[in-house]
Amino acid sequence: DDEMHPQRLEFIVKVMSIIKPKCLIHSYKLIKPDIIPIYDIKSGVRIMRGKILYERTALKDNNNNNGFPNATVQIIPENNALGVAGVGKKIHHGHVSCFKDIFLEIKQTNRSRGQDCIFLRQVLKHYGPVDSTMIFAKVPLTYYFPSDDPYNVKYEK
Repeated sequence: DDEMHPQRLEFIVKVMSIIKPKCLIHSYKLIKPDIIPIYDIKSGVRIMRGKILYERTALKDNNNNNGFPNATVQIIPENNALGVAGVGKKIHHGHVSCFKDIFLEIKQTNRSRGQDCIFLRQVLKHYGPVDSTMIFAKVPLTYYFPSDDPYNVKYEK
């Protein structure tokens, strides 16, 4: 029920080939705009690299008590909503793009909810606080329509 931005694949291919992160996550919008913005991939797209993503997630997990580098990313399977933390923007955890070898090393769980957050945390924990582990692109490449969202009824037309 989600719709992708028309430049999503182009954006992902360019970023993955230039920056070469193990995984890329991006933001989303809850409502599809009437006019879809076109992004200049070479300039103007803000990203947050793996070391900062790791540190902020680890600090949140440890309630900032241990401080970094003593704080580590935690895998908490019973908390479905505990994703990558600290960017202050909406991250779509379910539309991650990774190089194939990452999926060979780290498997997703068979949970019906929260498996995407757990997978991203496993990537961060496995590869550690390194810029090439993961990047967050602050660009909404998904128009997200939650299954129970009333907007889905309107959008189905």
